[in-house]
Order: sequence, then C-alpha cells, then structure tokens
Amino acid sequence: MKKHHTLFIALLQGLMMIPAVLAAQQNEADTRQRGDHNQGTTTQSGTQQISTIDQWGRYNEGKVEQTGQHNTATIDQDGFYNWPNYGRFNAAYTRQAGKRNHAEAWQDGDRNASQIRQTGERHIAINDQDGTRNTITIEQQGARNQSFVDQNDGNPQPNPGEDNATTVHQAGKDNWQQTEQTGEHHDAWLYQYGDRNWSRTDQVGRDHNSDTHITGQRNTTEVWQTGQRHRSVIRVNGHRNTSYVQQDNL
Repeated sequence: MKKHHTLFIALLQGLMMIPAVLAAQQNEADTRQRGDHNQGTTTQSGTQQISTIDQWGRYNEGKVEQTGQHNTATIDQDGFYNWPNYGRFNAAYTRQAGKRNHAEAWQDGDRNASQIRQTGERHIAINDQDGTRNTITIEQQGARNQSFVDQNDGNPQPNPGEDNATTVHQAGKDNWQQTEQTGEHHDAWLYQYGDRNWSRTDQVGRDHNSDTHITGQRNTTEVWQTGQRHRSVIRVNGHRNTSYVQQDNL
C-alpha cells in the first residue's frame, strides 16, 4: 500500500506541475515607458512567448531577446503625439533564435535606429519607420525566412521622410524580402545568399540608391524606382536568376 500511495502522490504532483509548465511556455511581457533616456529589456526562452515594448519620447532604447519557437516580439517607439515632441534618437534591438518567430519594430520620428537579428527557420521580420534619417538593419540566417521593410514620411511637416537607410542580410534558402521607401535620398542594400530567394525594392521620390547582391540560383529580383537621379546595381552569381529594373523620371 505504501508503494502505491507514493506512486499516486508522484502522479498527482506531476499533474499539478503541467499547468505551471504550460504557463511558463506562454509568458507575456508588456513594457511601457514615457519620457526620455529610458531602457526597456526583455529576455524570454521557451514557446509562444510574447514581448511588447512601447516607448514614448526621445533617446530611448528597447531590446528583446527570445529563444525558442512561435515567439513574438514587438517594439513601438514614437513621440508624445504632438509634433514639438515627436520621437527622436530611439534604438530598437531584437534578437530571436529558433523557429517560427515573429519580430516587429515600429518607429516614428527621426534619427531612429532599428536592428533585427534572427537565426533559425521560418522567421518573419517587419520593420516600419516614418520620419527622417532613420536606419534599419535586418539579418536572417537559416531557411524560409521573410522580411518586410517600409520607410516613408507618413507624417505631417516638419517631418518629411528622407535620408533613410535599409540593410538586409539573408543567408539560406527559400527567403524573400520586400523594401518600400517613399521620399528622397534613400538607400537600400540587400544581400541574399542561397537559392530560391527573391527580393523586391520600391523607391518613390528622388536621389535614391539601390544595391542588390545575390549569390546562388533560382533567385528573382525586382527594383522599381520612380522619380529622378536614381541608381540601381544588381549583382548575381549563379544561374536561373531573373532581374527586373524599371526607372521613371517625373
């Protein structure tokens, strides 16, 4: 009887631990900061973790590090909703390792910087910036990753979208990337290593610069530029690659 009683207690304790384990796999972190010179850092490990950092002000830093699968990280940085105090000099850093993770960075203002690094498979990176002199860097290593970048003005004066820069590095296969830039004096650099990758770069305005570097096979590249004084460079090494460039002066 004592042996069976001990076994029953062990089974009961195991059942009691299951909800705790499941809860540990579904944690949610929400950080909200208002003002200047704030720092928000979230570190998560497991499955289906959710991290959200909202910062209003200037000179703020948001950082998210996640390890595991099916995790989601979102960083939103902007001002106080009145243009004399729009968001400036903010920095967003996201690191994800594993599978099927999702990273988003949203920044409004000027002189902001965003960096997303993902290692593994089936990741998605979304980066949206509205303002001036902002920079975006996305690095993805693995297979079947996707990245989306959007830079434009989207805001009233005195914040026209200009002098923004985007850099995307993808290593692996079955990757595809999309970049959209609206305004003037934008730069877009894309590096894809592997096979079956395809990229798309849209630039509207003037004095844009687009550089695409692809190594591998079965890659497809499209670059659309509308405006004046554009520059597009495409370098492809391999076979079965397709490139398309259209430039229109207004």
